[in-house]
Amino acid sequence: MRSAVPSVVIVTLLAACVAPTPGGIRSGPDPIGTRYINPGTLAALPGFTHAVRIGSTLYVSGEVALDSMGRLVGVGDLRAQAAQAFANLATVLRIGGATPAD
Repeated sequence: MRSAVPSVVIVTLLAACVAPTPGGIRSGPDPIGTRYINPGTLAALPGFTHAVRIGSTLYVSGEVALDSMGRLVGVGDLRAQAAQAFANLATVLRIGGATPAD
């Protein structure tokens, strides 16, 4: 007879990894203050969260050279792409309560 436990564990793990809507903060009880940071000015990518603040720690995802519509900025121009990626990073840090100097 097969056990349902592995399926339940997998579903639970997958549900915990789903990112909330852009700009949203997951609702419900959260004793340690988890905040998902998805600025509306940055591309909303499925299953991707730009940053997560847990308590006083900010975990930042890899930022890329996409504009708010998800289009690549500076096709063929590494300098423009780097500038966009760092601008996106600065936005995420600012909203998360940090700066590039931190």
